[in-house]
Amino acid sequence: MKQIVTKEAAVFLYRAVGGRIRQFRMDRKLTKEQFARATKCSQSHLQNIEDGTSKCPLHYLVWIADAYDVSVDELIPVMTDREMGAS
Repeated sequence: MKQIVTKEAAVFLYRAVGGRIRQFRMDRKLTKEQFARATKCSQSHLQNIEDGTSKCPLHYLVWIADAYDVSVDELIPVMTDREMGAS
């Protein structure tokens, strides 16, 4: 069965990913400048991603995971059907 993600669920997901990226950075005691340099992402875009106001492109997730030797799935939260907007 095809599952459709609601707009609200997509916004929730981007905010959750941004929060994980922020926590990931802070756990490693990195400044936004250090993190941006290591991940090839501008500081302003990183700020927007962390705030959930900008979408995090897939290649950024790959760069972040690669730079810090983690898997991409560690950066993406698991969402319930309810959070995804499924009925």
